[in-house]
Amino acid sequence: MLEVHMSDTHSAAWEAWIDVGGTFTDCYVRDPSGLITRIKTLSSGKVLATVGQYTGNQLFAPELIRDADGFWVGALVRFFTHSQTLIGTAQVTAFVNGWLTLDSPISDFGTTDRLELDPLIEAPVLAVHRLLRLPLADALPRLRVRLGTTKGTNALLTRRGARTALAITAPFEDLLTIGDQTSPKLFDLAIQKQPPLAELTIGIKEKAVHGRLRSAASR
Repeated sequence: MLEVHMSDTHSAAWEAWIDVGGTFTDCYVRDPSGLITRIKTLSSGKVLATVGQYTGNQLFAPELIRDADGFWVGALVRFFTHSQTLIGTAQVTAFVNGWLTLDSPISDFGTTDRLELDPLIEAPVLAVHRLLRLPLADALPRLRVRLGTTKGTNALLTRRGARTALAITAPFEDLLTIGDQTSPKLFDLAIQKQPPLAELTIGIKEKAVHGRLRSAASR
């Protein structure tokens, strides 16, 4: 679910166009003057960065230099080895000019130069915050948002996502398994069908249900 927190004290002339793909999210924002800016981020909402230098509980990440001071306060930081093994987490308590201040000393995580920032919000909201240079904790101005996504299509194509059940009128429980006359590989002698997306099929005897509803309504 996409949550956008807006402040009533701003103009409603801001507009955002957002495309959420399986890997990347593209976002365009037009301000009240008509200026359009854009950004591309990971659809996971995470931001990858490198450790330029560090001291004590502070580190400099060059990829974050354009973000406003205070932007990353409250975000989680995950540290990884070169082989992408997680070696520790910390929380951002301050952010100034590309420098992150953490609630733990950097030495606690050994030698690392890779980190991942988790803002704890979804990618479209993060993208708008970064374009407007508004800290994560601040409310966004009122926005007209146009959002499109291929996540649902990608989940069907890759057969990933939540476990599902199919509720269908009895006795048509096998309808999707039987399918139609479509033959993507017309000359295959041994057609291998994909297993159904739904793990469980529930047949509903609609006439009986409707009969009970009519009987209850007449009382």
